[in-house]
Amino acid sequence: GNSSASGMPFGAYAYAFGAFKVYRNYDGAGNGIGDTGFAATTSDVPNSSIYAGRNAAGNTVLVVINKASAAKVIRVTLTGLGSPTTAQVWRMVSGTPNPARQTDVALSGGVLTYTMPALSVSTLALLP
Repeated sequence: GNSSASGMPFGAYAYAFGAFKVYRNYDGAGNGIGDTGFAATTSDVPNSSIYAGRNAAGNTVLVVINKASAAKVIRVTLTGLGSPTTAQVWRMVSGTPNPARQTDVALSGGVLTYTMPALSVSTLALLP
């Protein structure tokens, strides 16, 4: 395989490690989607995916994937998850192999509306 003299991966390997970070260490502080998963569905399976879990801190975390070559607006209706008001966003897009912090998104009435960039993976940590 390819690696640099320091042992750090580059190229395609960097994206594979970035994908693990999306689920297991999205913020660089050890927070991930958690060990307790629950149902999450999408109405556009060919172009998007969604995964949901609760981490050790008790936060609900979503991972949303846009497989399409155009941006996609999603509406996530949350039921049975308390009353989160904000989603902290970390995103991985083409050209950036690690999740990067983005602007928070406000929830309204238990609904999260979020624009996923083309070909992106986003981690959304829901906060009260």
